[in-house]
Amino acid sequence: MADGTCDNSGNRIMILTSLEEIKKQKYDVCIIGAGPAGITTAINLDRRVKVLLVEAGDIEYSEKSQEYYSGRVIGDHYFDLKVCRLRQFGGSSGHWGGKCCTLDDFDFSYKAYAPLAHWPIGKPDLDKYLLKASSILKIKPVFRNSPYTWDSNIHDVHFEFSPPVRFKQQYFEDISKSENIDLIASTSLSRAHLDSSSIKEIMLSHASGDKVSVKANTYIFAMGGIENGRILKFIAGDNPESALNKNKNVGAYWMEHPHFMVGDIFYNKPAADQWHVGISEQQKRKLKVLNCNLNLVPHMGHAGDGKVKKLLRELVCADEAIGTAISQGIGKNYCGGRIDAAWEQAPSFDNRIDLASEVDSFGIPKVVLKWKKSDMDLRTIRLTAEYIAESMVKNKQAKIRLKEWLWNGQYPDDDTLGGPHHMGGTRMSNTKSSGVVDPNLRSWDVSNLFIVGSSVFPSGGHANPTLTIVQLAARLADYLMTKA
Repeated sequence: MADGTCDNSGNRIMILTSLEEIKKQKYDVCIIGAGPAGITTAINLDRRVKVLLVEAGDIEYSEKSQEYYSGRVIGDHYFDLKVCRLRQFGGSSGHWGGKCCTLDDFDFSYKAYAPLAHWPIGKPDLDKYLLKASSILKIKPVFRNSPYTWDSNIHDVHFEFSPPVRFKQQYFEDISKSENIDLIASTSLSRAHLDSSSIKEIMLSHASGDKVSVKANTYIFAMGGIENGRILKFIAGDNPESALNKNKNVGAYWMEHPHFMVGDIFYNKPAADQWHVGISEQQKRKLKVLNCNLNLVPHMGHAGDGKVKKLLRELVCADEAIGTAISQGIGKNYCGGRIDAAWEQAPSFDNRIDLASEVDSFGIPKVVLKWKKSDMDLRTIRLTAEYIAESMVKNKQAKIRLKEWLWNGQYPDDDTLGGPHHMGGTRMSNTKSSGVVDPNLRSWDVSNLFIVGSSVFPSGGHANPTLTIVQLAARLADYLMTKA
């Protein structure tokens, strides 16, 4: 049965509560996963095709549902996997901070010193969907990075901030009232039957224990930056004769954005707001590093009230010795701050999603995430931070003290660690030998399967991934409409 067939206005509401209802329908597209990627794809397919949107979690958050995300991490210190993502309608947008930034041209381009860190599409291919994605995320579609007059190789990094949009609150009503989208929650993909090159049918398992087989023309995996790789790897092994099972790239090239505090800053003039800085593409190529941004965060924040406080702040920032003495005297550092960093991780085949021997209640092996930061990852943050610090000192912008771990490579365990931004595992590529999906997000091995979300990122840049995820989902829906 459905959870109510009409609202007070007579509009159809179709939130399925029984798998029996699915048997009565014919679906053009079945989307597995109702986070930002799945919901964006669904609402952009609406009015044109019949869609089944499947969410493994509940409509609301539940601890029981979260337990399915438990797993093990081998390698560097990382988050508890069942804490850093959300298994519910709306996905991890439920704990998203709203920070938005586009990828740079540099992220899409080839680098001989990091040959895997580029995309098989160009920035214009995603820019075409910036306006639509910005509307979905409620941000301005304008991103400008301007060089500073004191060093043209250093530029500001422009972020837009979503309210943030919680996809459950923002788009649940649109989904529930759609004439062409049926939503079923608390339902997991538990099996997929493949022939040599396509999905013949999938098995859905409800939390109640009920099961149903579903046939659709097109299947879309939109389960997130770990689950896409985990479930695809399980399906590959469950179909040992399939081409998918022979693709060594399934689960490989998993990435994060390392996030760490890299230093302390003492401004030469009052600084009221935090600012993000990066280095030019020319400088990145000269240093042979990947993308990075430094967030300069003044402890003071916005200017306080009163002429006395203003005068004191200016006096503190006029001279470091005076500033230190006054700061110690009043217990505050009025023009000091910290430097936080977020940066791109080089794709590595050894950073990957594997399967444990332990299985969940649906019989699907739990995830084993293998993740270590590389020499290139350390090089990127060290050389970027060094260049920016030396330039700011030379150009009398600030005095900076960088952290010792940048040179000894001993990352602190008590820092932010990562985004958590889960990327890779089903990477996009120009050739089957180097990835899992083609530039249109179609599986190289399964002709009626598409994968969308950050799991397809072949490289991560430094930008928070949500905006790019939504752009990719809108692009996928557009592509499918041209083929419908």
